[in-house]
Amino acid sequence: MFVVLVLGFLHLISMQSAHAALMADLEGPTNNQPVSGIGIIRGWAFSDSAGVRISQATLRIDGKDITAIPCCSVRADVQSAFPQFPAENTRNSGFGITFNYGNLTAGAHTIAVTIQDSSGARFERAHTVTVVKAGDFSYIDRLNLDGASAERQGQDVVIAGLRVRDKASQQEKRVNARLRWFQNTQALGLVEASSSTAAAQAATPENKLGTKAEKVQPTSAAASLQYAALESPNHGDTGSGIAVVRGWAVAPAGRAIQRVQLFVDGEPSMTIPCCSYRSDVAAALPGESNAANSGFGVTFNYGNLRAGVHSMTVEIEDSSGALRKFVRGILVRNPGDFSFLEQLDLGAAQVRITGGQLVIEGALARDKATGQTAQRNLRFQWNNPAQAFALSEESVKDATVADLSCNVDGDTSSLENLKNNPGSSGISLVELITAINRAGAGSGRVFIGFEREGSITCSNDFPEINAPISINGDINGDGIPDIDIQGGNRDRTFKVRSSDVTIQQFSFQGVSAFFRAVGIYDHDGLGISNVAVLNNKMTNVYRGFSVDLYDRLTLSNLLISNNFISNEDDNDNVIEIETSLHNQDHYKNLVVANNRIENGDIAIDLDKNDAIIHDVSIIDNIVGGNIRMGTFLSSARSTVEIVVIGNQVNSPNGWCMFLAGSSDNSQSNNTLLAEFLDNTISCGLNISGEGNNELIQAVVKGNRFLNGEVISYNSSGGNNTIITDILSNQFISNSVSSSISVPISLNGGSGGNNNKVIVKIHDNDLSDSLPVGKNFTGVSINGGVGASSNNIITGEITYNRINTLNNSQDYKTGLSVIGGYGFSTKDYIAKNNTADMLANNNEFRNLKDGVKVFGGYSKNNSSTDNKVFSELHSNLVENSRTNGINIIGGDRDQGSSSTVVGNEIQAKVTNNVTDGIVCKDNIPGNTAKCVLSGNTDTSGGAKSAQAGYSTGMSHSAQQQLAAHMEQIGIKEQQLRERAATISDPRLQKRLLDLSDRLYEMQHKMSARMAGVPLSALSDQMER
Repeated sequence: MFVVLVLGFLHLISMQSAHAALMADLEGPTNNQPVSGIGIIRGWAFSDSAGVRISQATLRIDGKDITAIPCCSVRADVQSAFPQFPAENTRNSGFGITFNYGNLTAGAHTIAVTIQDSSGARFERAHTVTVVKAGDFSYIDRLNLDGASAERQGQDVVIAGLRVRDKASQQEKRVNARLRWFQNTQALGLVEASSSTAAAQAATPENKLGTKAEKVQPTSAAASLQYAALESPNHGDTGSGIAVVRGWAVAPAGRAIQRVQLFVDGEPSMTIPCCSYRSDVAAALPGESNAANSGFGVTFNYGNLRAGVHSMTVEIEDSSGALRKFVRGILVRNPGDFSFLEQLDLGAAQVRITGGQLVIEGALARDKATGQTAQRNLRFQWNNPAQAFALSEESVKDATVADLSCNVDGDTSSLENLKNNPGSSGISLVELITAINRAGAGSGRVFIGFEREGSITCSNDFPEINAPISINGDINGDGIPDIDIQGGNRDRTFKVRSSDVTIQQFSFQGVSAFFRAVGIYDHDGLGISNVAVLNNKMTNVYRGFSVDLYDRLTLSNLLISNNFISNEDDNDNVIEIETSLHNQDHYKNLVVANNRIENGDIAIDLDKNDAIIHDVSIIDNIVGGNIRMGTFLSSARSTVEIVVIGNQVNSPNGWCMFLAGSSDNSQSNNTLLAEFLDNTISCGLNISGEGNNELIQAVVKGNRFLNGEVISYNSSGGNNTIITDILSNQFISNSVSSSISVPISLNGGSGGNNNKVIVKIHDNDLSDSLPVGKNFTGVSINGGVGASSNNIITGEITYNRINTLNNSQDYKTGLSVIGGYGFSTKDYIAKNNTADMLANNNEFRNLKDGVKVFGGYSKNNSSTDNKVFSELHSNLVENSRTNGINIIGGDRDQGSSSTVVGNEIQAKVTNNVTDGIVCKDNIPGNTAKCVLSGNTDTSGGAKSAQAGYSTGMSHSAQQQLAAHMEQIGIKEQQLRERAATISDPRLQKRLLDLSDRLYEMQHKMSARMAGVPLSALSDQMER
């Protein structure tokens, strides 16, 4: 064994032979370091021999084995430091585990890590640490600085009289604490704590904002990864220094967590080690066999990110391929905006407690890489997930509002002059914004606080914000706004025209019918980035936040989080992000997260051409209204990419989530990409192609719909393509108000022509507890509806479960497939539409009819020359009141005399277990041709089986399919051309992947024309 110096540290090298060595280091905690709160025990290890892997990493405390340490995550710095060794080994060398030092007794302990590789080489490193526990508590759920004082002693900060509360016992103590900055954590750490007195019990303040608490809810029963949580960071957190990204994920029995991946701003960052021991998760989920070993965590240096708004995504995948995704919008702050500090010198700093925060003025940050220095004012507040003081704000200058009027009687020529000559009433917010604007963006961020609580009412608009500003209306740090901004006669309060602006902890009270609280407005074609609107309460507002009326705006890194927003009148767009008065806007990395919205909508609207909006995340909001996304008005050639995760949406309207193309038929060629994941929706999701040549891709996965539906259609436009994947959702129907429930309704065209819809409906649960008199159709597939022609819908319906509360009166159907549905005004005709569908391995229980397939059907208008190509394989249809499987050439509503003629079905029905099979032409002039084989009839004999034969596609059907193939080919080429113009590599790849899917669809259609069954193509695609 010998020692080398690399990466600035000494490392032990374990030699097993002249050809094998295990190299490793325990980076944190360092030897003799005081430790507290939740940290990570971390380092790196690798063998110098190709093919030799780390086989085990073990944590030992005070000589006892504690748990295995996850290994081996990506360490690019280690790979760079050791270029002479196998890159596969050095790159995948990181180990680490989150650990709550509060679970140890206060005082000295030995932390040891033992590493072993597959060749038998072994390494052990032990460090002595001193555990510091404020109040001697294991986990502090509340820290209060009211009544505390702070002073600097050398390089330490000493806080006297702070109050801490134990989570387990709710006991409070008043303690004194000594803090010191540590290079290896890039943060303040607790080095000494002593209890002074027991504190009186204090109730937790009411959360007046009404924002949703961070709770972990299981996803729908159909989803595969029901139990998981990202514990840190939280929505709207400030990231600084080296911190822990951590959480837990429980794989179902028989599976294992395969991958936990961190993405930053949509780009892959690192693999997160998993799965460490979590006794708390095991206790909370006693029925889950994998709950105990479910923890994941990794250290992350926020200094590597530029200051401002960022999105952090954690993807969790298990061995079955099931995926869970968490997204957080955060605000990054680092002293001096340096990546890694060699020193944070407090020798000349002033410290104080104000606004419920620890404030250090005049700290000198020195960058390790360049040696540059910067003097900054720093604000720290307690962070529960980290159990430590975390940096919440960094500024060049600070200023305080003393006058809550809107007076301007001070010297606003500069901030310094205003502080020296504030006028008779003190400094007002209007004066501060005016003075800071005069300095411009180059002067650095200014923090604005308030001297006392109260209300501000101005008759005129506030000055525009034209410089970096952070404004905080919480004066005591309790998380409740202390500054009320009354509407007065203003339409707008804060008008943002600068980058690097944060507005938080205000209460806005609207008076004007068009009152807007915060908006990005009236810009002149320049770029704006890093705007955050956090923890505000906005009542009776027309717009809580809006982006509007711009000229070619480039907007990036926007965070709207933890706000309460209500509208008193109707469902206005209380959060509205729309494109400008002109064309070519580019918006990216926009996060709308963890807001509570009452009687209002979230809207992402495009109404101009050639816009690009991508990396938009709508996450974990509670919405009493709608979420509207797309090119609703008249946009052309625009691209939208949005992910919608974990929201609770409840609207009195039938639909409350919209993804829609342009409603102006003269406009065309937009591309809309959206994912809807793990939402709880008490209403419907509407996916519609409104214009011409729209391309829409929607993934709907893991959601819970209560009396809601997913509906997809192409209306008045034409030549649109919609790709919809509906996967692992739960649909529950129990409404007493609507006459019929259709949880999944997908249509090739609904008043439109020449449209294409490609669907995959897989692993969904559909059930009802509807009262008598309510009808139900679980999945409805229509080639065309109403005045529609030459549309096609094609795809797969697999492994779904449809189970209803049967009764003797109501019409309940599991699956309905119709080539052309004559529905609407009598003058309209559904003509020459096609449904080409595979349904296999589904369960249909307790229905009037399990499966109904019609070539054409008329409710009150004509259905002519439509076609259905259907394959029904290995489905279970039981307890049907009439027939399990019904295949009908043409039919109409009872009493209707509408024309139903020329419709055709070709069906292959094999290996189903069903309550009878019916195959018949029914209305003369329509045709049903069926191939029946291997079916089990549980009804005691087929009730009316007419076995026909399949002749393959007719010439007219082949011509129609060839035309659709040609149109898809044009769209595929247009998509590649559009991708070539996109500068963002991740969005470019997303478009190219979609182009590949269109190419595969062309191949599939070509094979269908040649007579290849859909089932064979499905197997081929999976291979």
